[in-house]
Amino acid sequence: MLNGFNLNIDSQLVLRFLGVFSIIIGIVGMSGLWKRWYFRSQRNTVYGYPLLGVTCILGSFEKEVQAALGGREWLVVVIYAILLGGALLISYSPPQVLKPRFVKRIEQEPHWVYEKMVKEVMSDKPWGQNAKNRTALEKWIKEIKKKGK
Repeated sequence: MLNGFNLNIDSQLVLRFLGVFSIIIGIVGMSGLWKRWYFRSQRNTVYGYPLLGVTCILGSFEKEVQAALGGREWLVVVIYAILLGGALLISYSPPQVLKPRFVKRIEQEPHWVYEKMVKEVMSDKPWGQNAKNRTALEKWIKEIKKKGK
């Protein structure tokens, strides 16, 4: 009860919602649709979101999963540990297969090229057209390299 207001929340439903939301955010992030995200933060957390989402969804069915595993709670904990460990590992060092093409292409260049790209994005100059397709990205990279460090 919260100041006379009875708040009844289904925690399993919340876990499922968070799980689906995390999976969707992870997939959209890995698809390359949010290019601005890549330039604003070079953190790789989005790559681990789908596994975190699966963990949340699995947690919402914990009793059913434990029953299916013969009541072995330790096995459920091991599954959680594997999923969470995998999410951390993928977030720390994502495999190339999960990265969008434009990210893989930029990572082939010296780091200073990426840093110049970030400066352009952060300066709020129109830059979206520079990353809309492979040809535009190649042109942008050439322009930055021509300017030099």
